[in-house]
Amino acid sequence: EGQQRLKYVLDAIGCAVWEWDLVTDEVILDEHWAGMQGYSLDELQPISSTTSVSMTHPDDVAQYTQKIREYLTGESDRYTSEIRVMHKSGQWIWVRDNGMVTERDVTGKPLKMIGARVEITQRKLVEEAALKESERFLSLIKASDTGVWEWDADEQKLWCGAEYFSMLGYSRQDFNNSTDLEKVWSSLLHPDDYERAVHNFANYLSGDASQLYESEFRMRHAN
Repeated sequence: EGQQRLKYVLDAIGCAVWEWDLVTDEVILDEHWAGMQGYSLDELQPISSTTSVSMTHPDDVAQYTQKIREYLTGESDRYTSEIRVMHKSGQWIWVRDNGMVTERDVTGKPLKMIGARVEITQRKLVEEAALKESERFLSLIKASDTGVWEWDADEQKLWCGAEYFSMLGYSRQDFNNSTDLEKVWSSLLHPDDYERAVHNFANYLSGDASQLYESEFRMRHAN
């Protein structure tokens, strides 16, 4: 009953299971492991530790083998890796492996290891798209010399991009990476603009924050 329940859980989360005998180099895979890459287990025979390596993207092999080596030698507490593997269709898909040693000899040397693999291609595509969008955004910020900032009202912290300081002739280091609103913003306001600027900001925060905040004021340059 417990085994059947485990099978249902693994099927529900799309998880493949593998087991590796480090003494004989025998590797046991389930059908889902092979099916994840478009194969049947028969097509992958004979199966050994080189089976997975041979199907791994050339750029990921070094990282993949290093992660296993670090775990088996005790340099890391757990084995986890995210790599690209070749699908039968010729496409590269992303997978995540988690594993642990289940048997050791009297000296503590690892004898057997078991793990699980899940496909994470969709997650990786979303992350890649977000990274590209972020890089594009940063490029636009630099090109337009726009001082970007973000105010966290709950933590009372102000984050400012590098251009926020550079347009005023400063750098983040000049303010010791301060997140204090008074030090980074209001202390630099022109005396004649101070009351109006602070009032506008406070009114915006206490009002309809879904609307665009817009305010014009003078700030003191480093010169």
